[in-house]
Amino acid sequence: MKVNGQCWELVFEDSLLRTPADIHFIDENHGWVVGWNALFVKTSDGGNTWENVPHPLHYLPTNSHRALFHVYFLDTLTGWAIQDERNIFRTEDGGQSWEEIIINTPDAFAWSVPGLQFINSDTGWIATHERGFYQTVDGGDTWQYNTELGLIHEILAMQFISGEKGWLLGRPNDPNAASTMVKYLLHTADGGQTWQEQLNANASRQLGRWMFFLNDSLGWLVGYSSGLPALYMTTDGGQSWDSTLNFPANSIRWVQFVDDSTGWLSIPSASNPGMLYSSDGGLGWQQQQINFPPFDYMGKLAMLNDTIGFGLSTVTAKVYRYRARPPACGPALLLPADSSLGRLPELRWSRAEGCFEGYYLQVGATPGGQEVLPRTDVGLDTFYQTTQPLPAGAQLYVTVTPYNYSHGAAQGCPSQAVTTIACPAVTTVVDTGFCKGGALAWGDSLYTTAGTRELLYYTAQGCDSLLVLHLTQYEDATTAIDTAACPGQPLLWQDSLLATPGEYRFEYFTSQGCDSTVAVNFSHWPAYARQVDTFFCQGEAFYWGDSLLSGPGQYIFHYLTVQGCDSTVQLLLAEQADIYVDTAVTLQPGQPYQGAVYEADTLLLHYYPAANGCDSIVRVQLDILSNTAEAWQQAWRCYPNPARGVLWLEGPAPLLRAVLFNLNGAALATYPLAERAEYQAGDGGYRYALRLPALPPGIYLLRLEGEGRVWLEKLVIW
Repeated sequence: MKVNGQCWELVFEDSLLRTPADIHFIDENHGWVVGWNALFVKTSDGGNTWENVPHPLHYLPTNSHRALFHVYFLDTLTGWAIQDERNIFRTEDGGQSWEEIIINTPDAFAWSVPGLQFINSDTGWIATHERGFYQTVDGGDTWQYNTELGLIHEILAMQFISGEKGWLLGRPNDPNAASTMVKYLLHTADGGQTWQEQLNANASRQLGRWMFFLNDSLGWLVGYSSGLPALYMTTDGGQSWDSTLNFPANSIRWVQFVDDSTGWLSIPSASNPGMLYSSDGGLGWQQQQINFPPFDYMGKLAMLNDTIGFGLSTVTAKVYRYRARPPACGPALLLPADSSLGRLPELRWSRAEGCFEGYYLQVGATPGGQEVLPRTDVGLDTFYQTTQPLPAGAQLYVTVTPYNYSHGAAQGCPSQAVTTIACPAVTTVVDTGFCKGGALAWGDSLYTTAGTRELLYYTAQGCDSLLVLHLTQYEDATTAIDTAACPGQPLLWQDSLLATPGEYRFEYFTSQGCDSTVAVNFSHWPAYARQVDTFFCQGEAFYWGDSLLSGPGQYIFHYLTVQGCDSTVQLLLAEQADIYVDTAVTLQPGQPYQGAVYEADTLLLHYYPAANGCDSIVRVQLDILSNTAEAWQQAWRCYPNPARGVLWLEGPAPLLRAVLFNLNGAALATYPLAERAEYQAGDGGYRYALRLPALPPGIYLLRLEGEGRVWLEKLVIW
């Protein structure tokens, strides 16, 4: 039943979950609790054990709610209890038997009785909601009904400090006033025969329904000031009032003081219920934690002195006992297996025992010292995350000291020795950069210039870690690409169709993520058309490539250039008699001429005995083209470009290998090609297929190596 480790502890919990209404103690040992559904229990040992009291309403019908709203005992034998239907019950044997006293008045007690109090065995009062105020001077045998309450229509609270002096809180007897507004505090000096107004609500001051007077001078009243919780205090019996707003809570309710300094306020909060404690007469308050169930809080208090008291919850019948006593040392520091700590550790300790309301934590170089971490109030937390690194490789002493608000901190709590790790030197170098005109965000810093930065961090163990940051400003890349298409045809560049020749600009990103501009200069290759004049001796056969020409005339032959464009040869063939003939033939390198391949310019002499008897001597000058301006055969065609996946090469000569480079000159892929020609074109060209590796989009170089020749091509990979 008890809540371990706090000044407030649970000492009674009703197993039937009945609703409580009132609690009353006459000393540290004897107390009673009443409520709905026949709830009536008492303790004779300060709350350690509880027993049921014979209920005054045992004779009522079984369908009655059997509720008691107030209980009041003068001693262990004489007491009273109130039910809600004009009935008051009296016992003179400690509750073993009860006498019913019926009060015949125009006013019923309604569902709740805000006040029941006896000053002695003869004099007592009852206050009801519906303006009912009753007084007895014969121990409850007869009751006088007093209607002279002036402005009050509904009584909400009552308290007497003697047979003459007392106070009432109530709502106004005004049909124009808000029905829920607590308006007036009234005072009597003649036992309740007459009443005078002492305090009223106004635009900035609202009164609550809870008050407490310690004597005829000191009193406290719960309310609000400009919408904030306020505690009004008087030192002259209610003639004047001061207020304080200094509360660590957004709502306050029941108030009770046991002397001019020590008092409590309950917090009616569903999310953070508890008690407020004051040791300076109500000027300052600290929160005491209580393990309330959801939506429950302390509804009524029965505080006996500054060391012992009791409280009753509001939702279910639970009684909490307050015992103020010096806190005890004992929380043990929880350490890793090797008892060593990092330089930024989270310190943890076991929960304290006894009456405590928080912990002080301190760390020093000697037992009890606090030069490393000054004494810090961590509340009820059993952990603390250090924010400043502890000394490295040092022996330190940690002290955890429980405290409470009534007795302060525990005395003489021992310190626990710990060691911190000896930190190794940790240096990390990072090479990075940012694009021209941009910046690099690193942590909370923004860098806009290149250079080296040294940044100090902490490792997970709190050791120093030096980060050396090398910053480079990356330049934007701009590449010009000259490309062409066959006459009259468009060019497909990635997803763009270039219809007419011109310069086109495309934006990409480099491998560093910076802007890369590709300027595509698009043109049309020239139309290729040649006219060849030749002849044959009369009566001879004439071959053009694989074609046998039957006689003189004009012949048209169609080919494809290495770029894949149309190439037209117009052959003018004449028949001649035996004559001496000079002719010139222009060949591509490697192109066969009459079954032979010539590598250099050559003069051929052919002697033909004509079938018709004419002799013809033919001198043929073979010219081997050697520069790119002479013929299309000197260029290599790489397509598609930009490329991705497979790249095709078409060119004039066999290749030995191809090498793919990035713009920094690093070789990325090598292709042996000596035996890999896909086919040899009819015009003497060669074609290869290369499988490209997966690379970031950008500009690359392709080196083509032949027998004694090297070509360098630009390639865009997307």
